[in-house]
Amino acid sequence: MKARLMMGAVLGAAMLMGGSARADDAYLKAEAVTVTRTQKVPKDPRDAAWAKAPAARVMLGAQRTVRLNDRDANPHRDDAQKFAEVQAYSDGKTLAMRVSWVDPTEDRALYDETSVFGDAVAMEMPAAFGAEHRLPYVGMGDPDENVVVSMIRATTSYQGAPMSRPRTTVAAGFGSLTRAPLPWMDMVMYYDRKLPGWRATFVRPVTTPEHDIARPLVPFALAVWDGAEKQRGGNKSLSRWKVLHDAQAKAEPAYLEKLAYGYGAQATGDAAKGKALATAVCIACHRFAEYQVAPPELAPELTNVGVITNPTYLRDSIKEPSQIIVPVLNLNRHYSKSKERDRYGAYQNDDTYQWFSIDAAGKRVSRMPSFAGFSPEQIADLVAFLQTLGTQPAPKKEGQ
Repeated sequence: MKARLMMGAVLGAAMLMGGSARADDAYLKAEAVTVTRTQKVPKDPRDAAWAKAPAARVMLGAQRTVRLNDRDANPHRDDAQKFAEVQAYSDGKTLAMRVSWVDPTEDRALYDETSVFGDAVAMEMPAAFGAEHRLPYVGMGDPDENVVVSMIRATTSYQGAPMSRPRTTVAAGFGSLTRAPLPWMDMVMYYDRKLPGWRATFVRPVTTPEHDIARPLVPFALAVWDGAEKQRGGNKSLSRWKVLHDAQAKAEPAYLEKLAYGYGAQATGDAAKGKALATAVCIACHRFAEYQVAPPELAPELTNVGVITNPTYLRDSIKEPSQIIVPVLNLNRHYSKSKERDRYGAYQNDDTYQWFSIDAAGKRVSRMPSFAGFSPEQIADLVAFLQTLGTQPAPKKEGQ
């Protein structure tokens, strides 16, 4: 009964927003996880109460901008996308989220091994959010919009140590994770052999001095690591930004309208025309799908960009490439033999593979040219095509 009342409130709120109602409703249907109100919040992922909470299915795709020097791990970057189910409860003071995903092998990190990796899950939220903020870069945030990351990894027991390792950090982009003293986040991870796979809970106060999420729309994103595939660090499966939606809280029409670009009536782009544009323009620097023409790592890999990004991010990246600059993780892999060697005889890095330059004010400027000159229709077409990348099942490899 409560679920029906909450859905009625969602639709009612959308109807009050006039012309954007259809886009807002389409966005919530596609990206929202309903926060179910309850008197007692379940903290254990095995609690029977979770069976009554509606579950949203979330797609995750490999973060292709990361490539390790590990020939056993990298082939798995091409594996089919993963899915997780997300549920949420709140009593008004405490939020509990449960994340469940299929994983046929229970992999735990060993304290005395450096080549054995544990299954893990992380949940991130923007440090600040609302109509006045853009969403951070989904891969660990960015310098202008930071994220709070809560992660738990499966481990083995060692000298009384717990069977999982939780931690909470703040990040401003790849390689910037900083441990944060945020003891209010409670995380539990449990392997369910019936699934088979993992169930994990993230439980926290709604309001804290460091991070207040007492809002009707709270963005979050997920990351999952598979130890059997030797995943660790940035080598993981990642979701796009989703939102927790508490329909009993006061509506935020301006924020919802901002998030809803590319959904419902606003989703007017023609993917076929966008593909023609991408294969004429983007293909020179970016690799995606079957179009592997550009040198690897010359620019961010786009093969799964439709899974891990939202339409707003894609639109803004086309018009204003310097707004969010994806960090270069593998710059030291490319050398310029035409430059003078350093005093140790080593070649210098090839600047061709640096994705940004620094201007006179010390600001990072993307080397991708702005396509603000594209018509709104062309941008919408290109966004429509990019949204499709990675969302279809990966083709089976030979012998499968």
